[in-house]
Amino acid sequence: MLMGATVLGKLIERTRARNHLKNYDNVKDALKPRLRAGDKTIWSIDCHLEYPVQHNSGISYIDVVFKIGKLVLCIENKINVGSASSDQLTNEYLGIVDKKEIEKDQVGMVFLVPAPDSKSQLHQNFIEKYDALKDAFLKNKDLIIIVTWQSHEEYISVVDILRETLSDEVNGIIDPIPEYARHTIKALISFIQSEFSGYYFETNLSST
Repeated sequence: MLMGATVLGKLIERTRARNHLKNYDNVKDALKPRLRAGDKTIWSIDCHLEYPVQHNSGISYIDVVFKIGKLVLCIENKINVGSASSDQLTNEYLGIVDKKEIEKDQVGMVFLVPAPDSKSQLHQNFIEKYDALKDAFLKNKDLIIIVTWQSHEEYISVVDILRETLSDEVNGIIDPIPEYARHTIKALISFIQSEFSGYYFETNLSST
């Protein structure tokens, strides 16, 4: 739980640094460890997998949705960036903001994709869809951001967040990470940097 909260907190902090994120202190307090601080405040952090949202075209499922204070963070994961469609991104956003229980909250849409390379136009196609969604549909209070799996100088990346977490543990900034978890993080970094080598998926499947 603490490991997941640390990684999620770093993602939100980096998002805040690049975008206007309201109620950040509220979110940060919800994710910080409180045992040694003696903080007895009770926070509710909801996590939903394959979260259903209704829209004019039917129903879509957002991969992961976190509800933390007044922030609703939606993560749509694409191992194969070519599987993203502008309709999907639009429908998911419009579906989530239409939920009555979050109408006063800030919505953050995170699109998690492979880092771009010079060999493929798939990423550029995704950027065009992303820009069209951002310009056409996002309300002023909400935000949309691209996060890459692999390290990339232009984007927030999962690998950079995981490496920073390991570094923080070595320097005593965060609590010790159990040995098994530490090795699992290192293996995950290697797996991501190898572009998920060994993981079977078909590039033409829209569900990837």
